[in-house]
Amino acid sequence: MPEYIGRSMRRVEDRRLITGQGRYANDIKPDGALHIAFCRSPMPHARIRAVDRSGAIEMPGVVAVWTADDLPEIAAGLSDFGPPGLEQRGRPILTRDEVNYAGEAYALVVAETNYGAHDAVEAMLAELDPLPAVAGGLNAIAGGAPLVHGDMKSNLANSTPTQFGDINAAFAADSVVAKVSLKTDRVAGAAMEPRCVTAAYDAETDGLKVWTSTQSIFGVRNAIASITRLPEEKVRVIAEDVGGGFGAKGMVFPEEVLTALVAWRLKKAATWTAGRSEDGATTAQAHGQPVIIIGHMMSAYVLPAMDIEAVLVYTNTCPTGFIRGGGRPLGNYAIERAMDALATELKIDRVELRRRNLVAPQQIPYTTGLPAGRGGYVYDSGDYPKLLDLAVEEIGKKPAADGKLIGLGFACCVESTAFGRGEPAKVRLQKDGIAHLYIGSTPGGQGHETMAAMVAADRLGWPFEKIKVTAGDTANVPFALLTAGSRSAVQVGNAASRAATAMRRQLLDRGAEVLEADAQDLVIEDGAITVRGTPTRRVPVTDVIPDEGLEVLETFDPARPLTFSSGCHAAIVAVDPDTGHVEVLRYVIAHDTGKTINQLTLEGQLIGGYAHGLGYAMYESAMYDADGTPKSASFLDYTIVSTGEVTTTPVLTHIETPTDSNPEGFKGAGESGTIPVPAAISAAVEDAIRQRKPDAVVDRIPITPDRIIELLAN
Repeated sequence: MPEYIGRSMRRVEDRRLITGQGRYANDIKPDGALHIAFCRSPMPHARIRAVDRSGAIEMPGVVAVWTADDLPEIAAGLSDFGPPGLEQRGRPILTRDEVNYAGEAYALVVAETNYGAHDAVEAMLAELDPLPAVAGGLNAIAGGAPLVHGDMKSNLANSTPTQFGDINAAFAADSVVAKVSLKTDRVAGAAMEPRCVTAAYDAETDGLKVWTSTQSIFGVRNAIASITRLPEEKVRVIAEDVGGGFGAKGMVFPEEVLTALVAWRLKKAATWTAGRSEDGATTAQAHGQPVIIIGHMMSAYVLPAMDIEAVLVYTNTCPTGFIRGGGRPLGNYAIERAMDALATELKIDRVELRRRNLVAPQQIPYTTGLPAGRGGYVYDSGDYPKLLDLAVEEIGKKPAADGKLIGLGFACCVESTAFGRGEPAKVRLQKDGIAHLYIGSTPGGQGHETMAAMVAADRLGWPFEKIKVTAGDTANVPFALLTAGSRSAVQVGNAASRAATAMRRQLLDRGAEVLEADAQDLVIEDGAITVRGTPTRRVPVTDVIPDEGLEVLETFDPARPLTFSSGCHAAIVAVDPDTGHVEVLRYVIAHDTGKTINQLTLEGQLIGGYAHGLGYAMYESAMYDADGTPKSASFLDYTIVSTGEVTTTPVLTHIETPTDSNPEGFKGAGESGTIPVPAAISAAVEDAIRQRKPDAVVDRIPITPDRIIELLAN
């Protein structure tokens, strides 16, 4: 049998997806499905005095108009992930007395047509009393700041200290201190497919079947089951194809619960699809949350001490979640910008400073000072100096200026990947020789079908084309965590490996009975079980498969809580001093993402991740007015990168260091291409600008042309 792991293979799902044969939540069209539209607040903060539904309910085709008073089962709201000590207030599913961000829903309309539902929303009359609002960060806890919600005593949500080492010794009198104040803008997931959900009542099971654009089918299932009081097994959630999520779709949204609740109450199918601006104003934004940000403020360096306080505040803006990197790019941006500032203070070359402080290969596994309870940050593998050397070698020298300012920048990174335990995978082998592999993770462009089939083919000893992968369906496997945090290769890959290996053992045991041989002496080759060294003693594999088929279910638990990928990025940029335009002339990604499953997919992930990081560095900003009114809900105002902005394809160079975290030696790669980009680009732009302004500091992303002009002018 040929080996598949490590090959460069086109994804089997690509032809279906690029020819319009994908199955997205909005493609599900049950007969007679009702349509849902939401009444949303135009104000970032207001008290709901009254909602007059009379004009809407009398319109033709309107089936129901509901407010929170009509839905007592949703009163508790949705529970979200947060750091220890954070008060769980319950994110409203349909707000009742007070709206707390522009776009928050306070009523819903159910109608026979989509147009009818939206027309009825326009006929709703709501009496909203404007209240003072808070849009930005620390302004929310400044003296005299208005409260973002009427029943709160403070806008301070949580203050979490992180300390290790002797911080006083680190800042002793003989220390050289570098100071930098950094600001990063919010970003949006900006997926091609807006959020959508379709739910249908299943009369056979007296349950629900839900199709939704999500990264977390089991999270959605559990929330719906809790609200409807249905047993979890009676709520089936499916995400066959997802047109991008990037972390934003990793949480449960009110519309998913409410659409399911409409279907359950009315015993009919119901559907909702967000408009582009509706999606932009209400889908979770980022960056991430403090635990992950702080965990990546160490990068690849030996840090003897740390003393950080992370402050979370409530604001009257769209709820936050995770976008590609989940906070990792921010932590990396902070430490890498601080390293550049320290190099300036010490008058040391930036590369040399990094080289002196990198964790050495002989120190690995390297136990960081970060408390284990905050994620268990023990670097399990890597050769960080080699990655730096490769990046330096590949990037080369800065080219001639040609009237522009040319800059060179570097950024190292270590990325936590593969969180979670108990990842399931099931293999069912049919009499016809088709192996069905079921996984719980939800595909959103990562190539799950191809990746999982490649692993299973090798471990089962089965032809790749005879392995059919089904993902994103709660009916097929036990609970699985969401698709996020660069976890799929490690968790799903190893789960698929375990299930395929268990099935192979079953086949060899059954073959041993037929051939009267020891199972350890048998091999599976060319569709037959043979005795090693005696190929004439053979039995077709299909002969040992019973008519009802064979089935195995396995789960995977990693040896460590996390595995760590690593990398070093290098950028050469040209800055036009007259216009502030930045052009990336050359970009290098030296990376260690463990054993490669599919070389082509890995390259795509890294290049796509680079494009995403370029957006963070120079283009993307989810903007609000001072009172919390969104200014960039659509792609007219929110800039994502396209081929016009990605002017160069990164040069990729790969090393592989072994990890003991999982048997297959896989590491995550989904965010490795993104994390260091803002820091590397910032360093390169700063290096370029300093040819005109030696004391210039690039301390904010995105780096827009007007900010560059401002830096050059001051």
